[in-house]
Amino acid sequence: PVGAYCGSGVTAAVLVAANYRDQIAVSRSVLVICRDIVREICPTGTESEYEAVRERAIVVAAEFAAGFTSALRNAALGEQETTLAAAFSAAQEAEVRRQLSEARFEAVFAGASVGIGTVDVTGRVLEVNAAMADMLGLPAAMMPGRSVAELLGPANIGDAYANLEHLLSGRTDRFRLETAHLRRDGTITSIDLSMSAARDSGGRICVLIGVAV
Repeated sequence: PVGAYCGSGVTAAVLVAANYRDQIAVSRSVLVICRDIVREICPTGTESEYEAVRERAIVVAAEFAAGFTSALRNAALGEQETTLAAAFSAAQEAEVRRQLSEARFEAVFAGASVGIGTVDVTGRVLEVNAAMADMLGLPAAMMPGRSVAELLGPANIGDAYANLEHLLSGRTDRFRLETAHLRRDGTITSIDLSMSAARDSGGRICVLIGVAV
């Protein structure tokens, strides 16, 4: 009897492993155990023999149901852990790629001989590299967080700022112009500026990127 009980649990686990996981697998198996097998064992037996076999069959069926439930739960937990591990691994890979991408960008940004700057959707500077700061004649450290209009000053607000407003409003995605820029020390430098709008997955402008030579 003990072997039969253990065997019913193993059978249930085999069914789950074979992907028979719906309620039909349980209901049909219980019917076979409690009806078909009992009839096979006791086709002409006495009432007492029939009752004894039927009682054993009920216990076996109960063990089968318990084994099926346990195996189903373990399978679900295993699949959950596998899914979480895969998601975590993908997230780690994405983070590594993001960090590498950021590292490459920072290396290009900092070491570029051309001026590079980023501006948020309100017209405030996010970041500039040393080459851009040198072209504008301003310390790089004092530029982030301040508006482009404030940094350019009245003498330089003109076509560049008008084009910048067009970018911010979404009327255009990029522009290029050459302008004579009056720096704070009184010197004038010629700047060839290209500026583009970067959009997020929803099509909204998230940042403006400027490159100047």
